Amino acid sequence: MAWSRWQLLATFEEDFADDLIDDGPACYELGLVHEDDSLDELEIVYIGETCDLYQRCCSYAECGSHLWEIVDDHLEDGFELYVRYKLFYSKEDACIYERKMLDKYDYPWNIRHNC
Repeated sequence: MAWSRWQLLATFEEDFADDLIDDGPACYELGLVHEDDSLDELEIVYIGETCDLYQRCCSYAECGSHLWEIVDDHLEDGFELYVRYKLFYSKEDACIYERKMLDKYDYPWNIRHNC
């Protein structure tokens, strides 16, 4: 399956997690773009995997994740948080894909198993 399109997940004043239409096991990337810039300027900052895409995105958008401090700091500075994802048949498949991506790319917010 291909990556989804980038979807706005949160700004400083609003979250958009309820707009996600997909759910289930997934590998996802988080990206940031300043509110004054175009989506072409997006920087991919994190990759993760989950068995419940909707709940995980809600946690990022509503201050319940392990990344909330860094997300909140960027939102306060005028950045918007975006997400894109690939759905998988199982959490294990999503984990395998995440590991491959971490071996290949350096994600600034990932602290384990980065290339």
